[in-house]
Amino acid sequence: MNVSFTVKAKEDITFNTQNYSLPRRKATLAAIIKHSGHFIIRENQEVIKVSTENAKVAKYVYQLVKDIFGFEPNFSYNTNRKFGKKIKFNVVIAEKVQEIIDTLAIDFYDTAVSRKVVYSDDTLGGYFTGAFLASGSMTSPTSSNYHLEIVVNNLKYAERLAKMLDRFEKTRFSAKVSKRRDKYIVYLKRSDQISTFLVFVGAANASLEFESI
Repeated sequence: MNVSFTVKAKEDITFNTQNYSLPRRKATLAAIIKHSGHFIIRENQEVIKVSTENAKVAKYVYQLVKDIFGFEPNFSYNTNRKFGKKIKFNVVIAEKVQEIIDTLAIDFYDTAVSRKVVYSDDTLGGYFTGAFLASGSMTSPTSSNYHLEIVVNNLKYAERLAKMLDRFEKTRFSAKVSKRRDKYIVYLKRSDQISTFLVFVGAANASLEFESI
């Protein structure tokens, strides 16, 4: 994957946190936590830790938690020396954990996506925004092999995401599912669908750049 264009698309999304409805932002946060969050009990305290290698995505998650639930989560980071000293940024949520889980209908072990959170094209777009930010990537538009994907751990969940994406009324996406080692990917190959998906998740500038190359 071409990391630079993936990063560009994700950072394009992070500029727009204030411009969307509260239900859409809730759906975005629900997907981010589902895809890259971990539920931890630390010193008898429930904690959700969301990890990302992108500092701007981490700040975006921080802002979503602050805007929706009214408190400031904590930041931490660690360096993975195995992979060229890559820095991983962590948003640590130690307040209102059960309220967040209940409000966003998060189940770390179930493949279902609650209709309490995703019930319209707007909230569907929000959910895929979070999924792409947390575990999505794409090839450069200069590549002849167009490809955008979201990586998940579970086949049933991957199939569910593909069906959800295909339900978007304004565009007939044709998402596919494939296994890669111990993961599953939900992916798009058509350039027009990738461009539309970028608009769908709030990366309009990246979509314009994708189309112009």
